[in-house]
Amino acid sequence: MTVRRIGPLYGPLPDLDPVWAYVGDDGETVLYSPDDMLEMIREMQELRSSYDQLHRLSMAMNSLAALSTRSVKTVQEDVQKYYQLMDGVDAELEEIPNLTGDLPIIRADVVEYSEEPLKQRTDGRTYTDFVLQPVRERMSRLVIKVCRTLDLEAFDLNEAPCCSGPGGMQSHIRGGTVPLYRS
Repeated sequence: MTVRRIGPLYGPLPDLDPVWAYVGDDGETVLYSPDDMLEMIREMQELRSSYDQLHRLSMAMNSLAALSTRSVKTVQEDVQKYYQLMDGVDAELEEIPNLTGDLPIIRADVVEYSEEPLKQRTDGRTYTDFVLQPVRERMSRLVIKVCRTLDLEAFDLNEAPCCSGPGGMQSHIRGGTVPLYRS
């Protein structure tokens, strides 16, 4: 293993700035502690829960808190929106009927399926993909916005979606990386 892989000893995880506590509308009730917010951002950015990743994410969060509390509030709101959209996607997935070929039923007395989704399918997407595409696009925009606001690339979190490292944008682009061949 290279030194880069095992990395230096980082010491204990830094304590998060108290401004990361997400407070309710009444101004007193703490809905999410700073540690909860750290975990929510980690899951949102699809980062590993390894020690070095958590340390770097904690440093990025503390750095943003030191620079701008307004930006912290923006990130918190974006994280909340992301999880609300995720809950909506989960609810929508439960409501969408899983029919043969994922086609919507037009009439129930005689089983007849709409062929409209089949006419639009040129890339192998299902009916569920068509229905949830706008929500998933909004979620991806929120992920990128939070990543850029926290400036995760500056903290060497190359697995974050906005970074250009080995895992950057892989989970957000269909098919992952594209090989490049020179002639």
